[in-house]
Amino acid sequence: MYTRKAYQKNIVEYLRLSQGLGERFSSEEINHIIGILDVNAFDLSFNGSRGLYPLTALMSHSCISNTKYIIRKKDYVAECRATVRILPGEELTDHYISPLLGTESRQACLRDGWYFDCECSRCLDPTEANTQMSSFHCNSCDIGYVTKSLRGEEWACLNCGTSSNIPYSKISEELAGKVENTLRNIPDLENLLEECLSMRLSSSHYLVLTLKRYLIYAYKSHTLILNQEIMERIKGYCQSLLDVVDMVTPGLTKERGLTLYELVRLHIIELERQSTPEMKGLESVVKSLQVVVNCLDHEDEETFQAEIRREAKIKLSQMTEILTLFKLMASTKTPTS
Repeated sequence: MYTRKAYQKNIVEYLRLSQGLGERFSSEEINHIIGILDVNAFDLSFNGSRGLYPLTALMSHSCISNTKYIIRKKDYVAECRATVRILPGEELTDHYISPLLGTESRQACLRDGWYFDCECSRCLDPTEANTQMSSFHCNSCDIGYVTKSLRGEEWACLNCGTSSNIPYSKISEELAGKVENTLRNIPDLENLLEECLSMRLSSSHYLVLTLKRYLIYAYKSHTLILNQEIMERIKGYCQSLLDVVDMVTPGLTKERGLTLYELVRLHIIELERQSTPEMKGLESVVKSLQVVVNCLDHEDEETFQAEIRREAKIKLSQMTEILTLFKLMASTKTPTS
């Protein structure tokens, strides 16, 4: 997202001076239009532009929303779909920025792009719905989490109450820069993850989860090196993400579907390596794959999410067939006397 200074140089000055529109439009008028587009436009991921959707923009923001929107490439129509059960009279909400960011980062984005401070239940909870996505481990009691006060800059442990003058916000900001600029190869990602954990970030801190998500996809392209130790590590990364995703993007969301697919994909590899797959494992895989398909249903056909949905449907069909065969074999097996 552009800064105010960049807007003035790249848009306002460009239109008024370079394009000779200074007599027709004042700086105030152009900035007013920029504000309208900033607040009400949506990213069109398929072509890198933004579209103005007045009705969709009427939805309020919540950092744990109950809807998702999908913009169709073929006709640019925006669809709004519920992700969880919505009761009569309950407000429809959307998340304007990624729910996988920590509170400070989300608040900064909302303040800069939408000009308000969010006061949703998650933002008012220092634990972020018990996810600890912005928390640090306490150096005093070692079992509590250090969180930032809702108002002000003080950081204190929720368990022992010890206040700290450690610049946690600065540490997070510096590590966020490293995460953004790191190369997406396995050694660099693993080293940076180790550094983040050594700086006492919680295991579910949003920066730690970001690195785990990068590693999940980095390892995905190296299936041949997946020995059991590495498999268990990646499964742990997936489960860490799922535990948080279930809290901050619950229901039929793409974040949940994509993460669950990577976990179930590893379970399928394990089943394929077994001489005789366990019935319970097959049933669990089939159930999880159906959830993935449901989460990614309705996604535009040319998106990455749709590609994963198609893969999941193929695997669902294959695993269902195998499960049916195993059940048939079990039902016809002659019991021993």
